[in-house]
Amino acid sequence: MSSTRTPWRRAARASLLAVAAVAATAGPSAAHFAMPKSVDFLPRPGHPNDLYLEVSFGLLESHDAGATWQYYCEDPIQGVGYAGMFIPDMAISSTNTLFATTIIGLRARRDGCTFEATQFGENFIAQVTVAPDGTVYAAAANGVPPDSTIYKSTDDGVTFTPAGATTPGDEAGWTSLEVAPSDAQRVYITGYRLVNGARVVTMYRSDDAGASWTPLSTADFAFTANSDVVITSISPDDPDFLIARMTHRIAADADSIYRSTNAGQTWTKVKDFDSNALGIVIRKLTGAGPAATKAQVLIGAGPSGVWASSDGGQTFTKNAATSELLCLREHGGQLYGCNDSKNDSTVMALGSSADAVDFSSMVKFRDITSITSCPSGTIVHDQCELVRWCFVRDLYGITANPTNCSVATDAGITPDAGITPDPPTSCCFAGGASAANGLIGVLAVAPWLRRRRRRS
Repeated sequence: MSSTRTPWRRAARASLLAVAAVAATAGPSAAHFAMPKSVDFLPRPGHPNDLYLEVSFGLLESHDAGATWQYYCEDPIQGVGYAGMFIPDMAISSTNTLFATTIIGLRARRDGCTFEATQFGENFIAQVTVAPDGTVYAAAANGVPPDSTIYKSTDDGVTFTPAGATTPGDEAGWTSLEVAPSDAQRVYITGYRLVNGARVVTMYRSDDAGASWTPLSTADFAFTANSDVVITSISPDDPDFLIARMTHRIAADADSIYRSTNAGQTWTKVKDFDSNALGIVIRKLTGAGPAATKAQVLIGAGPSGVWASSDGGQTFTKNAATSELLCLREHGGQLYGCNDSKNDSTVMALGSSADAVDFSSMVKFRDITSITSCPSGTIVHDQCELVRWCFVRDLYGITANPTNCSVATDAGITPDAGITPDPPTSCCFAGGASAANGLIGVLAVAPWLRRRRRRS
């Protein structure tokens, strides 16, 4: 692997320390500088009561099928006293182990409270996913020593071993890692190499649970200089039928959608968007197949609207849904969507739908019930509950008050403000707006901290 990775690592660590230093003096407001936004819906396999919603300011979790939601702040996930703009890739196993690809390595939460380091230490893991048989896959990138290996674990992430031979090439990063819902042997991964300074998109398929990898051609994609390919959905009925989004079609926030019906050997472009199409799902067949021509496919493209196909994604029409969906997932026959709340805590953050048009709100940020309860000595208790919770409660206009925070006079976020309000004078705030602005300045020179989820 190229020695050019080492300066990247040093730069990342230097920026990380700078952000942490500012956050340490800025107080809770700095940790929540990111505007509130839903990122991904994570249902626990085989346990319908356990639902998780990854958000830009941490995690919301429900253990009663969505009736109540608890807030889990960023600090335990990242393992350090800052959050910034980095959004980890997350996955959950049937044992209720949560995995997160943080900037200081892959971390796992097994006890409902504490994210702990895995065997990778602080080596960066770009992608993580859990197969339908419980196998955990993790894709390394830019580690120390340099590493772009695909790893797998059959003991719920306690130990990892290389998934067969290292994939061909020298990937600088991985952009998606997915396992077919109907075939745990079928794994797809996409990434990119840097060749003479140019970005070269790569794609591989494994038909034997990672024991061997077949390079797939990307010749059908109309790439620009900064494009990535992200596998966004694999049919739950057919492991050969999948959909991908190509980023930077003409600009950073413009995607093209491609479909393949032959396990990624060839691709056909089906739709262009002048926005990010982050929510894509191939739904399970409810009638006769095949899925490639009969399955319903939905795309949530933010301000471009929600688009539906009844012919396996060959053609799309805009439907009447008014939500700006940032993720889509089918779970237990029900459709779930992360909504763009437009910085308004009174708007649906996660909704469910039976007809893919009308989404009923399951949670709004202001309706968070409480903070996740953990023992004294854990970061969740000592930082999230004692230091940050009251500020978050004021900031998002949360009505529940289980810890008896003092009442702020300026709680909530207005839909059109677009700016974090001045910190309230509540029980838990320390620092001020100027400190938060200092953090924003630091983050402005560290754009690599920000990433979006690829899974829908």
